[in-house]
Amino acid sequence: MNDDISQSMKGRFLLAIPGLPDPNFAQTLTCICEHNESGALGFIVNKVHPLLTGRELFEDLKIECDPIVDKIEIYLGGPVQPSGVFVLHGPPFDWQESLKVADWLALSNSRDILEAIAVHKG
Repeated sequence: MNDDISQSMKGRFLLAIPGLPDPNFAQTLTCICEHNESGALGFIVNKVHPLLTGRELFEDLKIECDPIVDKIEIYLGGPVQPSGVFVLHGPPFDWQESLKVADWLALSNSRDILEAIAVHKG
């Protein structure tokens, strides 16, 4: 294995340098969820969506939800797949589709975790 890849960034956070000119990543904190010889996958974790509410997200996905989900902040994870919905979360890690990022963190995007969050059980 290449020495550069053996120093995987998986499970680490990248902080954008001050003054970074790229508006997609300026003033961001990015969680690296996967990093191997095929590439890297990360999500910005500190940019709240300025318009989208939890209720709107779940209505769009045709998932019934409790009124309390309107208080859930939806984050802009990055510029690459803006229409995708991904959840960075702690335990439990037994959702249908979970990628373990670290011992304490996983990434999921299956319907079961979204349905659980919609009724305040995820």
